[in-house]
Amino acid sequence: MIFDKVENFGLYKNCHKEFYQVEKFLKEVSEDIEPGRYELENGVYVNVDLTNTRYEGPLEAHKKYIDIQVGLTGEEIIEYANISGLEIYKEDISRPEDDLYFYNTPSKTSFLIDKNHFAVFFPEDLHKPLLVVDNKMTEIKKLVFKIPVEK
Repeated sequence: MIFDKVENFGLYKNCHKEFYQVEKFLKEVSEDIEPGRYELENGVYVNVDLTNTRYEGPLEAHKKYIDIQVGLTGEEIIEYANISGLEIYKEDISRPEDDLYFYNTPSKTSFLIDKNHFAVFFPEDLHKPLLVVDNKMTEIKKLVFKIPVEK
């Protein structure tokens, strides 16, 4: 897991050969971008989500994609834990066809995502996004980049 300021994203572009696409997109995007899915290159895409924060939710993980989450407007708390030694706990609501698996474990760390910060979640990183800040539900707009995991 990586958590840092958006202005520092370039420091991490060598972590994966497709991170350069994220860096380029971040330099060109504005908060006025319309919600939806935007296809980039080599199987990389970005979802622009306009949604509300929530009080609770499950920890999730992805096996086929690296997630890079960046705030555009509003703020959210994201909780994090490592997947090591854990089993999927909600097979009935996990959606393998969407590369979405839910786990039950106490979160280990939490941090604030806003327009100045990003987080990178690798397949071993559980994350619980969209949590409220200061106990207030709000609307947020965020970027969620999906980078295919190399095999």
